[in-house]
Amino acid sequence: AASAEAAREADAQVLRHREAMMRHSERKDELEKILGECDAHIEALEAEICSPSLGIPSAHEREQMQQISREHDALQKELEGLNEQCHSLQRTFKGRERHLEHSLRSRLNDLESMLIRTSQADHAEELAQRRKALTRQESEHAELSTAVETSRNEVAEIESVVVSKKTEHDQLLSKDQAAKAELAQYSSQIDDMAEKVNKLLQKKSEADEKLRSLAVVSSDMSSYKEMTPTDLMEELARTNRELSKFDRVNKKAIDQFATFKDQLEELESKRAELDQSREAVLDFIAKVDEQKEATLLRTLEQVNKHFGETFAALVPGGISQLRKLRAQEDDRDVASRGRCGSSRAPTEGVGIEVSFAGQSTSLRTMAQLSGGQKTLVALALIFSIQRLEPAPFYLFDEIDAALDIQHRIAIAKLIEQSARDAQMIITTFRPEIISVAHRFYHVRQRNRVSQIESVPRHEAERIIEQQTHNEN
Repeated sequence: AASAEAAREADAQVLRHREAMMRHSERKDELEKILGECDAHIEALEAEICSPSLGIPSAHEREQMQQISREHDALQKELEGLNEQCHSLQRTFKGRERHLEHSLRSRLNDLESMLIRTSQADHAEELAQRRKALTRQESEHAELSTAVETSRNEVAEIESVVVSKKTEHDQLLSKDQAAKAELAQYSSQIDDMAEKVNKLLQKKSEADEKLRSLAVVSSDMSSYKEMTPTDLMEELARTNRELSKFDRVNKKAIDQFATFKDQLEELESKRAELDQSREAVLDFIAKVDEQKEATLLRTLEQVNKHFGETFAALVPGGISQLRKLRAQEDDRDVASRGRCGSSRAPTEGVGIEVSFAGQSTSLRTMAQLSGGQKTLVALALIFSIQRLEPAPFYLFDEIDAALDIQHRIAIAKLIEQSARDAQMIITTFRPEIISVAHRFYHVRQRNRVSQIESVPRHEAERIIEQQTHNEN
């Protein structure tokens, strides 16, 4: 097998050398042809130089002759190098061919004859080896089967141990949860006891404070010290009889008064802070409303200016204006209000008034317009807003469907002008917008699937014309 591989590799090398020789031969023929042309050209130039009618050659001609001579020498050297390479490749090719014929071919024949002689003996020996391997693998299979059965038994034992351990683990978890619940109960009891202790300590401190105040307030202590125990008891009985007359008096009134007084002062301070905060918030809201109203008015004036220009471009001689609507005012009340009026009521909306006849006294609202007129007004408003806040692209769906040809032409001109600053994507069945568009796409349904294809202008015009004819 190795000899066959070497023979194939040698054949491939011989083919590569032959191809290289053919390329070099072609290059040699090409260079010889070029040299022949150069020699002929040189001879013609020399003959022309020696001609008495030409005289002495000029400097430019001598420079051309020198350039041609240098090129001739370079080509001659290249030809000599290629000849040398060609001879070298021929020698290498002949050596490889002799090596192939004498050594590799003979080695291949020897190997083939040896393979034929030893094939039968090898087959018998290989059969014996395969039988031995089969016997060995059967014994190994029996051992592995025994080991697998032992492993299964061990796995069953381990699984039973795992089940018992899992049961034990669940029992421990339940005990742990019970212990945690008991600990939580004890913690709650401790917190309750701590709270009771704190309350008792607080009461003790209050009693001590009252006792100290009684000792300080008493002004007749010296007289009481001079009295005998009997007199003291009589004085105490008399004092108790006097105090019994005041059983229904609220003894905590002084403490409650002090507490309520502190609470009143705190609430009054909070009320003052809330009043200040409310005034600050109201002032801020008033400022924001003023700024919002000013911004709305400024924006409305700019949009109204663009709206008038755009509507006049769509409707020659047309008049349009925007009016802001105040609270409790709708579009029908616009005619009775001043334009962007001076009322201080907050702005609730914007009303639109237009006149297609060019008369400022016959302005009409949107509710009084037809479908096509509403479309024109809406487009004029969109393009006027676009001039104030341009968007990157606009998508319109059959905006010219309800318009006559004059207004469709005006819409097409306006779209052509606006397309300089934004991308306009429009669906249409009318030829006016086709005339100003740059790219055309035909959407059609094939096998219940919508397909989009790019078409040239004339194809788009043909499709629109066919659609118009079908509608008529």
